[in-house]
Amino acid sequence: SETVSCTQCVDGYFTDSDGLCNGCHPNCLNNSCDQFTRHCSSGCVEGFWGNTCDISCLDGCSVCKNNDGGCLVCTNGSNYGYNCKLTCNERCNNSQCHVETGQCVDGCVDSYYGTMCEYECPINCKNNQCHVETGHCVDGCIGNHYGRMCESKCSTNCGSSGEESRCSPVTGKCLNECVDGFYGDYCSIPCSDLCNRGLCHSSNGTCIYGCVDGFEVRNQTCDTTRGTYIYG
Repeated sequence: SETVSCTQCVDGYFTDSDGLCNGCHPNCLNNSCDQFTRHCSSGCVEGFWGNTCDISCLDGCSVCKNNDGGCLVCTNGSNYGYNCKLTCNERCNNSQCHVETGQCVDGCVDSYYGTMCEYECPINCKNNQCHVETGHCVDGCIGNHYGRMCESKCSTNCGSSGEESRCSPVTGKCLNECVDGFYGDYCSIPCSDLCNRGLCHSSNGTCIYGCVDGFEVRNQTCDTTRGTYIYG
């Protein structure tokens, strides 16, 4: 009988060099391929790659890229990389990481941060807790420290009334009165030498017990001329 060449094949077939319709490769997804090149139109079924989906994915790789065979899903969820030979950082939550980059996808175990959980939270973070991306302490600071990463120390001039910290964990401003002889938000300014006993109010520096001998009060100042030192 005479063989008739096809000008177009039905879905699931392609035209070969003799003009006959042959079936798409069985590994073509949805049994779909180009009418003339036989290339799979919708990609490959799991486990294969290539234009005609006739190449098996590498061992350890359950789903791979159609164009180069690089792994998209590793058989072991704790592995990653082109051939799934690399191991996710053990500090990744559930040991899960991005198959291509190795970046942790479920965050980090306690006390670590970074895209691959490669950094330890700052030592002064309260409860060893920090933001998984920035490393900023999320529960405040310990040991009289302050700052986003608790990297700065409260002034030793900040007074204490039994709290865990003498200053604000955000700004570093003293939470209580200053120790004797200092005033200001950070207790960094010395009281005037003209304050009697060297003592002044923590909030504004006014002398608590007036002026030292030889100076007198004029308009709330300790000065024998025009007055520059305030007391209250």
